[in-house]
This record gives sequence, C-alpha cells and structure tokens, in this order.
Amino acid sequence: MGELIKAVEARGRSVGIYASGYMWNQIMGNRDSCTSYSSYPLWYPHYDGKDSFDDWSVSKFGGWTVPTIKQYAGSAVACGIALDLSFY
Repeated sequence: MGELIKAVEARGRSVGIYASGYMWNQIMGNRDSCTSYSSYPLWYPHYDGKDSFDDWSVSKFGGWTVPTIKQYAGSAVACGIALDLSFY
C-alpha cells in the first residue's frame, strides 16, 4: 500500500484512509497493525447515529489518535436522495 500512496502523492494528490476497525483488523491482521499510516487523515464508518467522535476511545485502531471524519449514518434521506452522513 505504501507504494500506491507514494504514487498518488507524486501526482500532487492528497491521500486519506477510509476504514473501520473491523476492516482494518481483517485486512491488516489486527487493530494495532500498520501504524505507519496513521499520519494520513482517517475517515471511519461507525453507524451509531451520533455526529461526534465520542466513540473513538473504544473504536480506535491503526495508530490514529484522532480521526478526521466519522461516517455516522449510512441510510439518511434528504430531498428524496439517499445519502450517508458524516461528521468532521
């Protein structure tokens, strides 16, 4: 993954990570693996309906101390359009 990130950055693009603790555990082997990516912004899904990071103390993974964005709802509707809701 490191080479892919470097290739994207070499093109002048910003990089962020989108993952849940469950996803991180499944892909990386455990929740505490691969802390070298924690310098990138983290956007994590946790559909608890709360627009806050109050859950982070028990949800944290991958070496991040603070997330950047939390996707807290995955089935909201606004103006007849289905969308996800995120907090940052």
